[in-house]
Amino acid sequence: MIQVLIDAATLGSLYSLLAIGLSLVYGVIGIPHFAHAGVIATVALLAVYLQTRLELPFAVVAVVVLVAGGLLAVAVERLAYAPIMRRNKGAAAGPAVALGVLMVLGSANLMIWGGQRQILSTPYSGANLSIVGNNVSGIRIAVIIWAIVATIALQAFLKRTRTGRSIVAVSQDGDAARLMGVDVRKTYMSAFFISGLLAGAAALAYGGLAPAYPYMADTVILNAFVVVIIGGLGSIHGAIIGGFVIAVAQVLGTEFISSDYTPIYAFVVLLIVLSVKPSGLFGRQVRTA
Repeated sequence: MIQVLIDAATLGSLYSLLAIGLSLVYGVIGIPHFAHAGVIATVALLAVYLQTRLELPFAVVAVVVLVAGGLLAVAVERLAYAPIMRRNKGAAAGPAVALGVLMVLGSANLMIWGGQRQILSTPYSGANLSIVGNNVSGIRIAVIIWAIVATIALQAFLKRTRTGRSIVAVSQDGDAARLMGVDVRKTYMSAFFISGLLAGAAALAYGGLAPAYPYMADTVILNAFVVVIIGGLGSIHGAIIGGFVIAVAQVLGTEFISSDYTPIYAFVVLLIVLSVKPSGLFGRQVRTA
């Protein structure tokens, strides 16, 4: 039973880390940011390159990956989303543009890095911790720690900084925020930069669990979107709780029913939640792009 809880905590932490970035972006521009998966794969492959080719220490690799994730996310916002937002076409064209950017990033990664799966080595890869007689890998502990640190840092940023409060204001009512003097354009860029930082953290966490390759996050990002919908579109708290709800459902389903149906368990939970509360567990009205 302890092992089941550990598996659920690890998977829930990973889903939450992914879903927070998605929820943050949706909250400010109202577009499902599918390209988030491409950003994660890109910086994960960059991490492997920095580590294996340039032989940089992991601490330096981590800093570069986090910053690179933020800058790449801002580039995606400026080049892909900003033009349709200026024309008020975000709601209609946003999902198609997001999928297009995801495919472009995947193809670019394939051309640059190749399709081989590569392992990201971390200082905690070979470490083990004994918990009530169960050996837990250091990577699993690190994933949980990454998620906790990222969540606490994000909450502090949103509550205690002017930029963070601007992001919250825009996510609640963009038009009102604009009338109050908030620079919405800069707020978009800030939100995407933070989502890119979270993508970098997810790459470092996920890269320790699975090999890095151009399409490494495409499948798991689908579960993360289910998490966002269950938690409530635009709700960061909902993304966190939804991540653990889905993780528990998948781990218990795999343990007591069958691993063959693992992809289905998340959607079963989604149908149950939406039948009871269509807006999600912590859903609220967000601005439509």
